[in-house]
Amino acid sequence: MKADEVIVTDLDALLASDEETDAHAVLPEGSRPRVQEALERVVADRDTLRAHVRSLQQRLGRNFRHRGRLPEDLHEAALRDGLGALDDAQLAGLALNPVALCAVHDALFALEDDLPEAWWAVLDRLGREAIAAGLMPSPDEYLRRAGIAQHPVESDLAAATLGGEGTDVAPAAPANAARWRLSIPLREAEWLGREVTDEVRRLKNQEVEVEFSRQDDADGVSLEVRLRGALRLGYSVVRCTGRVVDLREEEATLESVAAERVIRFQLPKDVDLARFTFECDYHWVGSYRLRFRMPLSPPGRGLR
Repeated sequence: MKADEVIVTDLDALLASDEETDAHAVLPEGSRPRVQEALERVVADRDTLRAHVRSLQQRLGRNFRHRGRLPEDLHEAALRDGLGALDDAQLAGLALNPVALCAVHDALFALEDDLPEAWWAVLDRLGREAIAAGLMPSPDEYLRRAGIAQHPVESDLAAATLGGEGTDVAPAAPANAARWRLSIPLREAEWLGREVTDEVRRLKNQEVEVEFSRQDDADGVSLEVRLRGALRLGYSVVRCTGRVVDLREEEATLESVAAERVIRFQLPKDVDLARFTFECDYHWVGSYRLRFRMPLSPPGRGLR
């Protein structure tokens, strides 16, 4: 995306209207559909959001007339029902408000449940447009270009702990710790989506590698899980939940949501990992869902 690309083609007209009306911008006649579609792209894609904010900064410097979050009812309506829930005046104001746009974007991809139907439709439209234009690279390459692979904090964490963004270099394990890796072909995973897309077909020919890190201390066992290979954590469009399941059904199943590229569990002291299975639900929002399972113990160890 070009640094000076204007995402909302009616931006200058909106700014002129905002100046003339003392911060009560009016949509140009007949512009509602294209402004709404442009802002949906802005909210759904971090790189497009950044480009739009740059456009505002280039024109306004720091003199933003619109700089607060939407009122809570409008914010929730935009998340639940899409930008179609806003009237023309509210949509015009949102186009000039980087704070509100960032808040909607961040809240949308932080939802614990699935995306609302209105935003599924937006992602579907954007995907079809990209395919029609021949602009659909692999997911990793798409996210690298788009800049939505990681939030800044996650990028800093990756650089500090993994030797740089996107690397698979892990620090050496201390004496009271262990690290091992297991892999599984994704064709053996349970695919939960209804539609078999080209992306699903491609993934089924690849493997996911899972790295387990065990740290023993006085409080018990800290277990960290990281995904390598075809599936990765840290992307804002990924929802991932891990579970530790006791094969003997003596211990309750532990569940943890991935955060900062890691799935973390706290287990009892002196636990025998051979008793447990690791189960992972991986959801790439707008594309596919799958579930895979594998032994939790290091290679060569069986249930005692």
